[in-house]
Formats: sequence, structure tokens, C-alpha cells
Amino acid sequence: MEFISGNIYVRPNLLEKKGDKTAGHLHKFDHTTIFFRGSFHIRAARKYRQYECAACHHVFESRLTISPDCPSCGDKIDKKNIGEREELVAERDFTAPSHCLIKADIEHEIVALEDSSLYWCVYSHRTPQGKVTQIYEGWDAATR
Repeated sequence: MEFISGNIYVRPNLLEKKGDKTAGHLHKFDHTTIFFRGSFHIRAARKYRQYECAACHHVFESRLTISPDCPSCGDKIDKKNIGEREELVAERDFTAPSHCLIKADIEHEIVALEDSSLYWCVYSHRTPQGKVTQIYEGWDAATR
């Protein structure tokens, strides 16, 4: 059950059993995660994909959040890739009550370290241009 509260958007998350997790995902903008009950393990990483351009055979790397063009010839690259790697940004445990900042474009996974662990993801309202606004304008992509 997600909801709007004044100038913020809130997504509550309940991990019922120890070991339950919110699978790795990322967001377009920074947001705060507040831990209300239980304890959690968070793993955050930047994901990269390696490509070989079909036109010029240049091999290069790009963040997963970016649709790449070949830096040598400018050719559009399809989704086919030749490998992936990740760069660990942070790995840490949290015990409620606590909070953390989840940075934009960082893939993160949250795992419950005990039963009935509750946390909320809290987002600012944004316009489609990414500007923070005090009122909800109906642009749900800001929280995905």
C-alpha cells in the first residue's frame, strides 16, 4: 500500500520472514529508507555491462542505467552484451529505528535479518523534468 503524505510519497515494505528480501533494483532519484522494526542487510552496487559494437567492433563498457551508443562510431547498440561486472558501493546492516540514503542509479537489495522487519521508502514528489515539487503531479516514474 503506497500513499502520498503532504509533500512526500511513501512505499511501506514488510519482510515477514528472516531471509525475505526486496530484490535488487534501482531508482531514478535519491530517496530515504526508514527502518521501523527489525534488522536489515543492504547491499548496493553500480552495475556495468560490456558491449562490442557490431559496426566497428569497438569494445566498451556502460552503466546499466544508460542506453549506450558506441563511443567510437556513434552506432546504436542493441541489448546484446559480452559481459557484466559490478562495483560494490556499500554493504551494511541496520537495526531499527534507523535510516539510510539510497542514491540514484545504484542497484540495491534489502534482506530481513529477523522476522516481521518493516521499512519505508520515502520519496520527494518530482516533475517529469526531475525537479522536486511540493505537490504530487501524477508522475509515478519518479518513485520507480
